[in-house]
Amino acid sequence: MVLPAPRIHRSHTSDEREHVQLLLQVARLYYEQGATQAQIAKKVGYSRPTVSRLLTEAREQGVVHIRINHPLERAMSMEVELAEKFGLHDARIAESSDLAGLTQKIARCAADYLVETSYEDSVITVSNGFAVNATIEAMPQMNWAQTRVVQAIGSVNDSEVMVDSSETCRRLASRLGGRHYALPAPLLVDSPEVATSLTHSRQVASILELGARADFALVGIGTIDRGREGHVFNGLTDAAVSEVLDREGAVGHVCGHHFNAAGEHVRTPLCNRTIGITLEQLRELPRVIGVSWGEQKVPAIRAALLGGFISALVTDRTTAQALLDS
Repeated sequence: MVLPAPRIHRSHTSDEREHVQLLLQVARLYYEQGATQAQIAKKVGYSRPTVSRLLTEAREQGVVHIRINHPLERAMSMEVELAEKFGLHDARIAESSDLAGLTQKIARCAADYLVETSYEDSVITVSNGFAVNATIEAMPQMNWAQTRVVQAIGSVNDSEVMVDSSETCRRLASRLGGRHYALPAPLLVDSPEVATSLTHSRQVASILELGARADFALVGIGTIDRGREGHVFNGLTDAAVSEVLDREGAVGHVCGHHFNAAGEHVRTPLCNRTIGITLEQLRELPRVIGVSWGEQKVPAIRAALLGGFISALVTDRTTAQALLDS
C-alpha cells in the first residue's frame, strides 16, 4: 500500500520535496501498477539499481507499507494466538468457504498434522467419534509397519455411536500400514469390582499400559448433549449420573471422562466403572491431538484446553475465533 506523500514542512528544500515525489512515483509504478524495475528505470530516467534503492528507501521511510492479506496467513496468525493463549504445542485451523465441505477440510488438516508430526515407530492411541472417524477417512495410505495403534477406551457397541473405538483403532492402523492393539473390554462395566478385575487381567492391562505410554493420541471432544445421535453415553447414563453432571457443571468429555468449564475432572458414579486411558494419563502424553469444531462445542473445547487434556487442536476459523474471544 502506497501512502500519501508525507507532509512537507517549510524547512524542506525543493530538492527534498522532489525526492519524496520521486519515491512516490517509483513506489506507485512498482506496487500499484505492477511495472518492473527495468520499466520504471526507463520511465524515470534512472538505472535499475537506483530504482531498487529508491524502492528500499520508500519502505524504510514509511512511504510504502506491505501487508500480507491472505486467508492462509490470517489462519496461521490465529494458530499462533491460540497456541499462546492456551499453552498448546500446536494449533491448526482449516479454511473453507463451503460449509458442506468443512468437515472434509478439518479432517484433512488433522490427518496431515498427524502424519507430519508422528513417525514410523511411534505408538498412537485413538478414541472414538465423528471427528476421529473423519480424520481417519482423510488419512493417506502409509507403509509404516512399525507403527502401533492402540485403542484408548473400551468399546461401546451401540448402533447409535457413529464409530466405535475398536473400529477407529483397526482402521487407523490399516491406513498407516501398522499394527492395531484392541482393548478387549467395554467402555463401561456394571460395577467398580468388575472394572478392577478387568483392568488387572493380563489382556486388558497390557493394552492400557501401552496406551498410557503412547507418543501421540488422536481424540475427539464431546459435549454434554445427551440424546444427540452418536453421543458416546447414550443409553449408558442414568438419573444419578445426570444429576451429578448437572450439579458439578460438566461441559464436556474426552475419552469417556467428564470435566467442568475450568477443565477440572468431574467425578461421577461412572468413573470407577470406566475402562480406558485416564485424564491424568492423557495429560502426560507428549502430544494429544484434539479434533473438534462447531459453536456448540466451544465450551467443551475451551475447558479441555484449560484442563491440559489437549496439546494440539485442529478446528475451523469460526471456532478458533470464538475460543480467542472467550
